[in-house]
This record gives sequence, C-alpha cells and structure tokens, in this order.
Amino acid sequence: MPNHLLKLSHNFPSLIDPTSGQIYAVITTLNQSDKHAPVDLSQRASAAMAIEHNSQKSDEAKNSHPLQVVIAGHTIRDPLNTLTNYCRKYHKTIKSFDQFAYTQTAIRITEDLVKRTKILNSRIGNRGKHEVKNFVNKPVDWSVVSYKVSLIDADPLDDDGLYDHAEKIYKNYFQFNVRDGKVSKVLYLFRPNFFPILDSRVKKNYRRAATAEANRLRLLNPKFINLKRAYWSAIRNDLIANEFALRSLKKSIDGLTTSNCELDGELISALKVLSNVRLLDILTWKLG
Repeated sequence: MPNHLLKLSHNFPSLIDPTSGQIYAVITTLNQSDKHAPVDLSQRASAAMAIEHNSQKSDEAKNSHPLQVVIAGHTIRDPLNTLTNYCRKYHKTIKSFDQFAYTQTAIRITEDLVKRTKILNSRIGNRGKHEVKNFVNKPVDWSVVSYKVSLIDADPLDDDGLYDHAEKIYKNYFQFNVRDGKVSKVLYLFRPNFFPILDSRVKKNYRRAATAEANRLRLLNPKFINLKRAYWSAIRNDLIANEFALRSLKKSIDGLTTSNCELDGELISALKVLSNVRLLDILTWKLG
C-alpha cells in the first residue's frame, strides 16, 4: 500500500478495508479534488461518514441476505416482494408509463412523452399549454447525456463532466410551478437510466442523506458552495453501495414467470427492463 494510504489507514482506519487495503469509493473521489482549495483531512473524513455508514449497512445486508437493499439508511429486507406488490397495485404505471420509457426511440422530447407523465399525477399542463411546450420546443443538446449513460457514471466532482451537463439540462426546464417533480418525471421517460424521479415522497426519504451529501460536496469543490441538498449524488451513492444487491435482485426478477408470481406476462416483461435507477426509485417510494 502506498505511503500516503498507510498514513490515511493509520489516521482513519474505518475508511480502509483492513483485508484488501482497498479505499472506500469516497476516498478515491476525495483524491480527485486535490486541485481545489485545500481542506483539512479530518473535515473530509467527517463529511464522508454518511456514505461510509450507508456502505457498512449495505455490506451487512449483503452478508446476511442477498436480497436486502439499503436506501438512505433504511434497509428493505425483501425488495423483490416490494417490487411485485408495487407492480400489482400500480400496473397501469408500469405498463403505460415505465414500459414507454424503454421502448420510445424519440431523438427529442415529444408532446406525447410529456403528457404521459400525467399517469404519475404530474399535473403538467394544468396551468396552461406553455408547460408542455416548454419541454417540447426548448433546444437541448443530449449528446453527452445519451440514452446509454447511467447516473452511476456521473461523478459530481468531475468538472464539466456528465453530472454538470445533466444538471444544466435539468435546470433548463425549470419554470414557475415546474420544478423537480414534473421535470424529473419527463426526463426519466427520456433517459430512464439516468434521471431519478424526485417526487415529494422520494425527496422526503432522501432529505437527510441529500443534506449530508451536499455538505460533503461543498467541502470538496467550490462549485457546490451554495448547494443545500444533493439528491442525485445521494442516490448515486446508494446505487454504488447496493451494486451487489441490485445485481442479485435483477437475477431474481429475471426468474419471475406467470406461474411463480401473481403478475401477468406483460408486467413481468416490463419489470425485467427497469433500470437500477427506477428500481431504487420504486423501493424508495414504498418506504412511505
């Protein structure tokens, strides 16, 4: 192990895997920020505790049960059952909303796509047609945030990287009475691997984690100086921490058939193609 890591391991042993000597992902991220204004290492370690705590809980879930998912510090002990129950109760959402996200081939946001979000009670257009036209007519370069990229690819500490480009696009659609809920539902349909749906329930469950993540990012990069809550980054942290659990969950979903669950074939097919971002979103929403 390099000398600077040995020193880090000595000062902050909880941030280093004692078996492999591997640094937690957050420390890799911290090293990338050295070009910014110097920050005391103890402050950085303190800011990292929220991610470390969630990673530890995710490891505990992985070791005790292959299908436990940790979301914003809350453990969901049977995510497959949670998902199938959601599909039964909200079958119209899965068939008419989610399935559209993975079959649409539009190169720009269309009126049909925007109006489809009303299935999730987005209320877009209730205050006038200008709300729909704002999405349809606004020129946006989607070349960086392509259909294939995932939120997990977007490191917020990369200057002018994927995260920054996506955030500019996201905020570009904001207008009076059109904020996170409406915008995220539209952009999820257009880029389902990247944009989480930030409705009031998801934001409530992630409020504490997003606040802690914003505190961490402010310490590491001056561009986040005014950031109060980092929902995307907090969700991204959970995608990383739950990588093993989500892989296991996907395998279980692939094994679903009409004979071993109470879902019809169309629902099962739709569930099988949901992105990890959407799976996490549904599980978060079901926390209440």
